[in-house]
Amino acid sequence: MKTYIDCGSGVAGDMVLGALMELGLSVDELNRTLHRAIPMDQWKIVARRTERQEWPARSVLVEGDRFFGSGEKMKQVVRRSHLPPTVKANALHIFERLLSAEKRAHGGHSQGRFDPEGLGLLDTLVDVLGSSWGFWRMGLDSPTASSVNTGRIAPATTQILKECRIPTYSTQSQLELATPTGVAILSVLVKEFGPMPQLDIRAAGYGAGQKDIPGKPNVLAIYRGTPIDAEADIPREPVLLLETVIDDMDPRLYPHVSELLMKNGALDAWWISAGMKKGRPGIAYSVLCRPKDEKRLVRLLFAETTTLGIRRVPLERWTLPRRAGGMRKVAQLPSGRVKSQVEYEVARRKAASLSMPLRKLLK
Repeated sequence: MKTYIDCGSGVAGDMVLGALMELGLSVDELNRTLHRAIPMDQWKIVARRTERQEWPARSVLVEGDRFFGSGEKMKQVVRRSHLPPTVKANALHIFERLLSAEKRAHGGHSQGRFDPEGLGLLDTLVDVLGSSWGFWRMGLDSPTASSVNTGRIAPATTQILKECRIPTYSTQSQLELATPTGVAILSVLVKEFGPMPQLDIRAAGYGAGQKDIPGKPNVLAIYRGTPIDAEADIPREPVLLLETVIDDMDPRLYPHVSELLMKNGALDAWWISAGMKKGRPGIAYSVLCRPKDEKRLVRLLFAETTTLGIRRVPLERWTLPRRAGGMRKVAQLPSGRVKSQVEYEVARRKAASLSMPLRKLLK
């Protein structure tokens, strides 16, 4: 079973808890577990069924919510609890990320204390501990998630998004859709961000945000399902396609440019003939790269070719796990079978060293 979190309306701690409860997490068991861990009386987690733009969801509220204390005090509660080691480790990691982000966002002037009107509330402790315990209790290991719809981004949220390189976008500039606590929870519990994989969905849970946003259901969704096909288990990564079309460059330069691109991080580089405006023949030049290498390769293309413009297209690629096996590269298919092929450059060097025809080694 795989778990996918849809953050199309943002993310907050109470939305995560609501979605978990819709998936089957017991409210009574969660209350009992957290009351044993948190040394404070006269509070409880209340979950109600509600709707957001006619979308059924679960709304979560901490009755008796009030100021709890500093971030260090919250971490002490986690350390002294009898919760499972995985739950404690995740909760502590989330609090560390929150504290660090708040400190950087406020220029280091917070002196380790939470704002009594914000992160220092009991509600924050419940959200962090409850989410960490809920994911563990339901066996939701290594979930993936969508890009986060942030709305208006708070300074601490920005710090976490930047540090953890969580992909974001915004459809609402006036409201804060992603809270620091919600994003911190994602940053620790989610292992990968990207499009939803092909799933045979077996269960779904929807957690309601506190506000009902006109024209959009303000809910966070968690889906559970099995992959539809074997390809869903093949590793996938985001890549960029850089493209340009050139009609005025000495053709002897193309191998030189390709060699430079590959040495500087390009995954692949190729060119094909193209008919251009005014009937001139040209070359369509393409480079595949990882996002982290984009700027370096763009600078190289501008410096080493005559192009005046480069297009970029975000893509994803499937890649089979591979390893070297003598002169061959060996890849493993999802079924467990392997396929192999002679590595050209290795064979070429060996042919030269043995003074033998290369074609004999490429069989």
